[in-house]
Amino acid sequence: MMTHLVIVEDQPDVLELVRYNLENEGWEVVGFAGGYDGLEYLRSCPPDLALLDIMLPDSPRELIARVKAILRRYAQSSRNPEVLTIGDVRLDPSSQEVAVRGKPVDLNSLEFRLLYFLASRPRVIFGRDRLVEAGWGLGTFVTARSVDVQIVKLRQKIEIDPANPRYVQTVRGSGYRFVP
Repeated sequence: MMTHLVIVEDQPDVLELVRYNLENEGWEVVGFAGGYDGLEYLRSCPPDLALLDIMLPDSPRELIARVKAILRRYAQSSRNPEVLTIGDVRLDPSSQEVAVRGKPVDLNSLEFRLLYFLASRPRVIFGRDRLVEAGWGLGTFVTARSVDVQIVKLRQKIEIDPANPRYVQTVRGSGYRFVP
């Protein structure tokens, strides 16, 4: 089934530019120059994603990247998340329960999202920007330092020796990875 997108943009040239770039990605795109027409259409035919009055620098490239990221998360969230057992770590996304070496670990929602994201992609290195997207969500302003603080807190809860982490490792100049 083709992904269905709706654009509501009052500037015709911007509307056509965005529609052109999204259609080139293979998505079905419907555009509206007015909010009332767009709203009526959205009520009668809900899309996979709606873009409203877009004002982004580098519009096509940035826009395509953001649309792909949102649709990727949507596709992942619509599937039943699986329980992960990787080495000594067990993560159950339906209950947000975590056990390390058979012992329960109390994580908050953000810590769980970060750990689940990293653990579900073992040995893959992720930069801070990608971890912000995975933990806090797209469009959220979070400093790189905030990511580092959350990783430190996570390590304190799951690692035997947080100063020498076994699971959540730093890759200098690149980011973080989960090693089973």
